[in-house]
Amino acid sequence: MKVLIVYSSKYGAATWAAEEMKKNLEQSGEAECSLVNIRNQTPPSPDNYDGIILGSSVFAGQVNKKIITWGENHTAELKKKPLGLFVTCLASGETAIGYIESNFPPALLAHAKAKDSTGGLADFATFGWLDRFLLKNVAKLTETTDSRDPDRVKEFVQKFIQ
Repeated sequence: MKVLIVYSSKYGAATWAAEEMKKNLEQSGEAECSLVNIRNQTPPSPDNYDGIILGSSVFAGQVNKKIITWGENHTAELKKKPLGLFVTCLASGETAIGYIESNFPPALLAHAKAKDSTGGLADFATFGWLDRFLLKNVAKLTETTDSRDPDRVKEFVQKFIQ
C-alpha cells in the first residue's frame, strides 16, 4: 500500500509523529510512505496513493488551516481510501480528541479509520518570544515539556492498517 502522510509541523512534534508513523508502517511491511510538511511543500494529488494520513500540531486549539483546506479540497478522493487523522498537542484524552473533532471536516471525521493525538512537545529553546509568552501565561508552562508517545503512534498505525 502506498501511503501519503501530509502534516503541518512548526516546531517538530508533528514531524516526529509523521516520521514515526512512516517507520512503523514500513517496518510492518504494510506500506511505502511519502511525507509532506504542508508548511513548506505542496502535497501531491491523493489519487496516486492507497491511503492518506493527515495531521497537525495544535496551537491555541487550532490545527494548521492548510491541512484543513487540503482535506476539504480532496474530500471525495479521501473518502475512497483508508484515512487517518492525528494531532500533536500537550493535552490528552478527551481534550486532545476534541481538537481533532473541532478542526477536521465532519465528512473526514466520519470516514477516518484512525483518529488520535500522539502527544506533544513544548521546547522553550525553539519557540519564539510570543509562543513562549503564551505558554507561560496561558498554559502555565515554565519549562520544556515532552509528552510524545511512541506507543500511541503504534496504536494509531495498527488502527489505520486494519
